[in-house]
Amino acid sequence: MTETKILLDYEEEVYYVCIMCGANARTRQALRIHSMHYHTDPPEIIPLDQASYWVDREKEKMRELERQGKYSRDWIVENDPNLHDELVRANIIMDAGIESNEIVTPEILAGAMVNALKQRGYNMNYSDALETAEHILNFFGFEDQILENVLENDDREVLYFLEVLDLADFKKDSVNVNRSILSLETWNISTVQLKKKKIFELFTQEIEHSKEVEVLVYEKLPEEAWVR
Repeated sequence: MTETKILLDYEEEVYYVCIMCGANARTRQALRIHSMHYHTDPPEIIPLDQASYWVDREKEKMRELERQGKYSRDWIVENDPNLHDELVRANIIMDAGIESNEIVTPEILAGAMVNALKQRGYNMNYSDALETAEHILNFFGFEDQILENVLENDDREVLYFLEVLDLADFKKDSVNVNRSILSLETWNISTVQLKKKKIFELFTQEIEHSKEVEVLVYEKLPEEAWVR
């Protein structure tokens, strides 16, 4: 993966910038997908007199794609049609009909939880689901991904419950951090990401409130659901 830097620009939004071609991405994960799709990873250590060769070669590759009409330097990575399927699979953007910047509200998450449990043969009182959803979304704020290491154990268990319902993903990733020009250090990080597409799909299903029965949902889930 090519290294990234942060650029403050474009109406004060924060973008991650590909140093190989200058492409802008709203998220680091999207930039990784861009890099893997378009660029060849350079060696971990590049002599200073060869660094410009790698950058110039990759820039020329992108200019050629632009001349062929297969790329545009005006695209934000998340809007690149060539990456659409990969970005959807990575849960970075949604399929047609759901905007990638659409916010998951407590009401939307609560409705999705109720319907996800209903599909599994369980019932959950909507007011309890709403309380749980508000607690969960306090971790995320306006984002849909957070670092796992900021969570307490009890909070992780609530998010494991969301993972069981297929409404969140726990992911592990590696990030290369420059310690010096000739030294790279790999950090392993773990993140939790809301599966927005699945949440919106479940939320739009009809919720039959009249059939809901208040039960202790956590006690009814099988033991294997909590084993990681």
